[in-house]
Amino acid sequence: LALVGLCVSPALADDTRRPGAPGGINRPARPDVRDRDARKDHLDRVTGGGGTTPSTMPAGERPIPPTVRRDGALVGRHHGSVRIIADLARVEVDLSISNPTTTVLEWRETYALDPEAEVIGAVLHRDGNPATDAQTLELAAARQIYEEVRQSYTPPRPTPRPTRPRDPLRLERLTPDRLGISLFPVMPRETVRISLTFVTPLRGNGVHRVYEDVLGGADGSTRLRRSPAPTTPGPSIRERGDAAVWDIQATGLVLDQVPTGMNLEEENADGRIRLSGRVSAEPGAGRASFPFMVAKPIERALFVKTGSLGTGTAVWRFDPVAWLRSHGHAHNTGVTFEILSDSKQTSWIAPNRFHIADEARPVSARVARGARKVELEIVAKEVETGKVIVRAPLAIKIDRPKLDRAAEGAISGYHRAQLVRRVQDWAQSDPKLQAQAIRYGVEAGVLVAGTAALAIPPSDLRRISSASRRRYRESGAPLGAQRREAAWVSPPRAAVQR
Repeated sequence: LALVGLCVSPALADDTRRPGAPGGINRPARPDVRDRDARKDHLDRVTGGGGTTPSTMPAGERPIPPTVRRDGALVGRHHGSVRIIADLARVEVDLSISNPTTTVLEWRETYALDPEAEVIGAVLHRDGNPATDAQTLELAAARQIYEEVRQSYTPPRPTPRPTRPRDPLRLERLTPDRLGISLFPVMPRETVRISLTFVTPLRGNGVHRVYEDVLGGADGSTRLRRSPAPTTPGPSIRERGDAAVWDIQATGLVLDQVPTGMNLEEENADGRIRLSGRVSAEPGAGRASFPFMVAKPIERALFVKTGSLGTGTAVWRFDPVAWLRSHGHAHNTGVTFEILSDSKQTSWIAPNRFHIADEARPVSARVARGARKVELEIVAKEVETGKVIVRAPLAIKIDRPKLDRAAEGAISGYHRAQLVRRVQDWAQSDPKLQAQAIRYGVEAGVLVAGTAALAIPPSDLRRISSASRRRYRESGAPLGAQRREAAWVSPPRAAVQR
């Protein structure tokens, strides 16, 4: 039997190599000519991986080298809804990243960001998979976990019906006006969508308001192309100079003037405005801005419930120039303002310092749920001498309208972000306080210097070490939401009292 086997095996092996020979025991089955992936897999097995051209060669079973492939990725930026709530604008932005090549890519980009805007949400979407929300972590930990996922990734061997792994996503606020985004992997002929949520204050003094677009052009490190018109309404930026549409919900505001180069398509009585026009997609070309006027003066603070300790967040608008004039003093270029609490029911005010040159902007504070007013004390001083010009109380009545979760999340997220920034400002000269401020930013779910947002799907979590999984699940907090939703996260006492 052994001799018969030795004699027959060469004949069978040779038979599988002859063109047109009948199928042998080792000959791959012919694929369906209509199935592109099956054809490539068949050629790969027959030729040993050398029968395809570079343009169609699938990724092999080898780790992705630590290089960033920026070429070939098409990026379409779709702006979603813009909703104005109590002098704050909640903006949703969609980034669609398409890979038309046959190569697995890592996509990285840096976008111009409104320095006053705060990122309060990031969600990763892929077809056929549930959405993955981003977690806030310390910057070093987020980079280490992301790189661990990236280095442990091995593309699966192509099959007639391949299953594609899901992507890890990382966001960093590189500087106050630059947002860095990393995404890996983007599979061949795949489109991945990232939904970002921002909250930003309206500019302007008196009855004037200006909404500025939160996200500007990229820095040019990635070849940008704009996608066709979005299927959902919202501000959209496409090819340079092409048409764009903005849908803005601005209750209580009236459009002051139509910006240059734009057309007013619709303006409803409920405050919904649609504008169309042309914008530049060039980096550094500036963000679009829209001027409004207040329909009637807003002199009250807006209150939303946060936590379960009998507290909430109140937000109102403070105009330093108008306040100084109301107390009989003319405009003085060398005056600073400090906002202090004048009651046990009000605490954690942010921002709490203004300069006379600053525009009016929203101020937020922690307020007891039973409080009827936000009780404050404003102190105005000369910059050079430190002399107190005015010290006067300020009481603002509180309104408690019914708001949806999106509006409540925007207001509470803005307050936490401003409070973290206040703590970081105080901690600049003390390394120990800086570390406390970063940890507080993670606990509060805020994307600032020293923190990062990371979205890792469960399938990718299984590829990393148990220590990294535990750090991601236990040390992080949802981006835009505090870690312990049932309670307030207290800032470092030393940084607040300093």
